[in-house]
Amino acid sequence: MRHANSTVQPERDSACARLSHDPVTIHTRVPTAHMREDVAQRAQEFIRIHLHEGLTLKDLAQFLGYSDKYCSDLFKALTGMPFSHYLKRLRLERAVSLLTESNATLSCIAESLGFSDQFTFSHFFKNAVGCSPQRFRSQCPARQLRPKPPRSAWARRRSAPHERR
Repeated sequence: MRHANSTVQPERDSACARLSHDPVTIHTRVPTAHMREDVAQRAQEFIRIHLHEGLTLKDLAQFLGYSDKYCSDLFKALTGMPFSHYLKRLRLERAVSLLTESNATLSCIAESLGFSDQFTFSHFFKNAVGCSPQRFRSQCPARQLRPKPPRSAWARRRSAPHERR
């Protein structure tokens, strides 16, 4: 009987030793392809629905049930970019779309993108694009929602830019 236990004991010890030296098994969770796809879809849907609320990585991590750090690493692995860059890109794409395809006010656009006010949105947009949202909207070639002023009005403005009428 004692002999049987001695043969089992070394096998158990070697199995425990292998587990303790295998960092992937013990210390990290490697998501499967199916799990990654599911998490990516859930994250994108959550971001789309809650974008107007001033979304943060902490909100996403809480929704997914992960720590902030793990969620950040997983998000970067899934999208190839940090959460903050993804959020900025998404906000900018939506802002451009709303500025070119709607007559919504800047404050409405700012609110729909999760900015605290119109000034913050304008500052963000100008840093990203190089011009203000108002100027972008007025100079956008694809925008056909408002009629352009007649050419004669432009000629008068150029000839006397500082003159008030």
